[in-house]
Amino acid sequence: MDADGRELHERLVRIATSSDSASIRSRATVGLPIMAADSVVFVNDPAICEKASAVISRVRGLPARGYERVSVFRLGPIYVANRPDGHAGLDVFVMDANLKVLMGWML
Repeated sequence: MDADGRELHERLVRIATSSDSASIRSRATVGLPIMAADSVVFVNDPAICEKASAVISRVRGLPARGYERVSVFRLGPIYVANRPDGHAGLDVFVMDANLKVLMGWML
C-alpha cells in the first residue's frame, strides 16, 4: 500500500469508527452502520482492482503517466476506490458490491 492508500485507509477507519456528526453523515449517505476499524479491508484482488480502475477511467478519463495505481478498500457491502491524479486531497469513488459508482467523496 502506498502513501495515498495509507492516508485513505486512515480516513476510512475514522469515518467507519467515529461517532462525530461528519462521520455519521458520511456513513448514512451509503447506509453503513458504525463499524470496527478492522472492517476497513484493503483489497488486493487483481480482478476487483482492475474493474475499479476501469470504472474510474470511464468517469475521469485515462490516468496520467505515473498515476495508474488504484487503492481499493471494502467496508461491509461497499467499495471505496481512489486513483491519485496529482491534486491535493483524496477524490474517491464509492461503489456497490458490483462496482457500480454510487457517489464520489472528497476526503
